[in-house]
Amino acid sequence: MKPITFAVFAAVTAAVAGAALYTVANRSAETLPEVAGGAPLVPGLTDQINQVVALTVSGAGASVTITRPTPDSDHWSVDEKAGYPAALDQVRQTILAVAGTRTLEPRTIKPEQYSKLQVDDAGAIRVALRTADGRTLPVLLVGKSAASSSPDHPVLHFYARLAGEAQSWLAVGQLPSLSTDPMQWVERSLPGLPEARVRAVTVSRPGVAPLTISRKDAGQKDFTVEGLPADARPNQVRLNQLATVADFLSFDDVAKRDPAILPDADTVVTTLHAFDGEVLTIRIDRRNGKSWASFTAETEAVPTAAPNAPAPAGQPDPAQEVRNTQERTAAWSYRLPDYSAKELTPGVDDLTEKPPAASEPAKP
Repeated sequence: MKPITFAVFAAVTAAVAGAALYTVANRSAETLPEVAGGAPLVPGLTDQINQVVALTVSGAGASVTITRPTPDSDHWSVDEKAGYPAALDQVRQTILAVAGTRTLEPRTIKPEQYSKLQVDDAGAIRVALRTADGRTLPVLLVGKSAASSSPDHPVLHFYARLAGEAQSWLAVGQLPSLSTDPMQWVERSLPGLPEARVRAVTVSRPGVAPLTISRKDAGQKDFTVEGLPADARPNQVRLNQLATVADFLSFDDVAKRDPAILPDADTVVTTLHAFDGEVLTIRIDRRNGKSWASFTAETEAVPTAAPNAPAPAGQPDPAQEVRNTQERTAAWSYRLPDYSAKELTPGVDDLTEKPPAASEPAKP
């Protein structure tokens, strides 16, 4: 579904600001006390909001910039992560929150007093917006939060100032977290296969026989396993869990995929096969003590399915899922949390029951 356009958001922002109505996440709209003389803290932003193509958040020696190619584009990306896609809702929420921030009361105009409110150049978080014509809008310096005069209303009161202006303000708005960490701005979803669609999973590593779990149909709860030693006793719980590990994957870092970077050792390839023919392959490499994953997707013939049959109602089209995965991940490598990497790459010991400990002989 196509996201709501920025123009609609801008119209809503203007209406909300003018009527002093604010909508808080997971809550209904609430009416705040009228603020006499309250005005947008960043002048002209509401009129220019559809032209914004860059957002920069900086402070304490760190900075992150999120950009889009044109005002008509919904594709925002994080410059510090080689242009990896940004979380669209987060970017929009931030820009709209800056546009909706209003002045409440004037505070100090003395530079020596700025640090107490954290609106000095060294202590503030700077929010800069640039439009498509290259113009930088007034830069907002966000200071520390202030105690709310109305605790029952979940609206953030904070100190702020515009760069280059002497006047500081007690302001009101709904600014989200203004992190300077690029990873806090990237789109965090990864491709995966829900357990209900998983037909088989194979884990392959160099010099070791592959391990494969499979089931004949989706109604079969327990998976069977191939590749264990003859005397090994399968751990059924772990076998079934292996089919779920690619459902909700997360990552700690992302980088452009570079074929010239060689892994340390022990590359593991985990391949998931869906009943509808989608195949998701996850290659996990170790680099400098960390696990990095790359994703590829394709389709395969499924003997029990009619050739070229459309996906059942409510089910994803495997060909479209493959295209989506390739488009999103083909150029990227993802650093996985240690627990995710371990769950994706089980060995024989992980999928088998531990032998019972030998009982000690009775003491005389």
